[in-house]
Amino acid sequence: MTEKSGPPKDVDADRKLILETLPPEKKLQHFRNVTVSLVNGALNVWAELWKELEDRLASSSAVPPEASREFKPGCGWPEFLEKMCLLRYYLGAVRKLTEQGEETGDSVL
Repeated sequence: MTEKSGPPKDVDADRKLILETLPPEKKLQHFRNVTVSLVNGALNVWAELWKELEDRLASSSAVPPEASREFKPGCGWPEFLEKMCLLRYYLGAVRKLTEQGEETGDSVL
C-alpha cells in the first residue's frame, strides 16, 4: 500500500518556499540568492540605459543639441550623468558584498 505524500515541509501546496520553516543559514542563503538576482537585473537595466545615453553622447562628453531637445534632466546633464555613474557604483558594491559573503560564508548580508 502506497501512501500519497504531500509537499516537503519547507514548501506549501503551490510549491512555494516557506521561509519561516527554514533555519537561519538557509534563510540567509535564500536572501543572498534573491539579492544577487535583483542586483544583476538592476545592473542589466542600468547597462541598457547607459547604452542609450552613450549612443546619443557619441565619443564626446558634450550633449548633442538634439538630445537636449528630446530629454533634459531637471538637474542638468552633468549631474544626471554623475548620478548614473554613482548608481552603477552602488549596484556594483552591493553585488560585490553579496557575492563576497556567499564565497566566504561570512554573514555580511
